Amino acid sequence: MAVTLILDPYTALLVEAGIMGFIGFVIFILYKALKSRYGVKGGDSTEMYLGGEHPSILTRPNAPATGFYWGFIRVFAKKLYYYVRDIVHSGKFNEWAAYMAGWFGFLMVLSLLVIYVVIGGLMI
Repeated sequence: MAVTLILDPYTALLVEAGIMGFIGFVIFILYKALKSRYGVKGGDSTEMYLGGEHPSILTRPNAPATGFYWGFIRVFAKKLYYYVRDIVHSGKFNEWAAYMAGWFGFLMVLSLLVIYVVIGGLMI
């Protein structure tokens, strides 16, 4: 037998936030419990490769955070850019129309899904 709870929006929000907090706490405990099982690697696998130079030549032994951004831009975003450029700027209307129709269809399905979730959330 199913039990249906009818709650006002503020109580429902508190219940949902409590459930999310509990799930986050369980995930955090699992992370802490499993983290200690797998020890930290040591030796050559964690040493920075300096090409045979002495470590004293480094002023800052850690990579800057901007390196991650430029690594992403130079590798993944560049491939994505060339893919989109070759399709959209190929000069063939059929390829461009198929690409745009695919994106339009994806955005329509996504918007219908969001509308369904929002309206479905309001109906509960």
